[in-house]
Amino acid sequence: MKRIVKAKFLSILSILFLSLSILLIPINVFAETRTKLPAPTNVRWVDGQTATLTWNAVEHTSRYIVWLYKDDGTYIGCENNVITTSIDLVPEICQAENTYGSLNGQSIYATVQAYVDSTNEEEYLRYMSSDQSSPSTAKTYSGIVRTKLPAPTNVRWVDGQTAT
Repeated sequence: MKRIVKAKFLSILSILFLSLSILLIPINVFAETRTKLPAPTNVRWVDGQTATLTWNAVEHTSRYIVWLYKDDGTYIGCENNVITTSIDLVPEICQAENTYGSLNGQSIYATVQAYVDSTNEEEYLRYMSSDQSSPSTAKTYSGIVRTKLPAPTNVRWVDGQTAT
């Protein structure tokens, strides 16, 4: 009788241990159920003397991350909170010059990543961020890149003031 009780006890203990072991195994549910977004395509510089980059939209993206590189592949900066499909990169290029020195005469290229974050839980549970896109064509940097400001509007004289 003692043997039967001991055998049943060990059986129950084994089942409990096995059940506990299964519960403690980390399971990555997201890796199996989330769809990876495609990388943005048609990443290109806008024509002219601007540092504006544009690309095709990716559905289900929360935001984009734009990565900047020198022609030798050195990472020089990024902008990680882009919610449209274009960005003026003058501030990032100026910051890169503060860190890496003059970029005058060097080629700069960019990649873009479609990013899904947890601010939209439904999208986050269904999709994963993309890989970085193929690199843009290189843009030869020539000194300070300036963005053309729009012309002022509603310019008028104020009563009682004179032009000097």
